[in-house]
Order: sequence, then C-alpha cells, then structure tokens
Amino acid sequence: MVTVVDSGIKAVEAVRKAAFDLVLMDGQMPEMDGREATIHIRRLFSKKELPIIAVTASALREEEEEFFEAGVNGYVTKPIQAKTLISAITKCLTLT
Repeated sequence: MVTVVDSGIKAVEAVRKAAFDLVLMDGQMPEMDGREATIHIRRLFSKKELPIIAVTASALREEEEEFFEAGVNGYVTKPIQAKTLISAITKCLTLT
C-alpha cells in the first residue's frame, strides 16, 4: 500500500497512525520540511525500524549531509531515475 501526504506534519502523523516499510521523504514540503519531519520520525523509530529515503531536487553536498544528519538512510535527487530509486530502496530494505 502507498500513502501520499502533502506536508511534513502529515508525514509524521501518518507514521504514528500506521505501519510502513519505508518512507520516501520529499525535501520541500509546506508546514514542515523533509529534514524536520525526519527528525520527528527518528524520535519515534530507528533507522532499522523505519528506513527513510530523502527525495529532493537539490544535488548540493551540504543539503545531502543535513539530511543524513537528520537521520535518513538514503538520498535520491530529482529527476528520479528508476534504477537509482530501486537501488536505494533495496539497500534500505536489506538493512532491516
């Protein structure tokens, strides 16, 4: 099952209410950005319990580092290449 939300706050609420195997976290969302939402989710679940992959248009090394500091397991830049996304998902789910 796939669940889509349109804000960081709703992403945090969603993982509180239901079980997920993986989160694809958009970097830019209204109300709460992806990094902040990741920080909130990490207070609830470890990296092994709930892998998070940041999906962002930014290819800046600094932003990637900020996402990893926030607690993501992986980082994929837009435009998303299917092979890259599948590889990131496989890596994250193999670690759990």
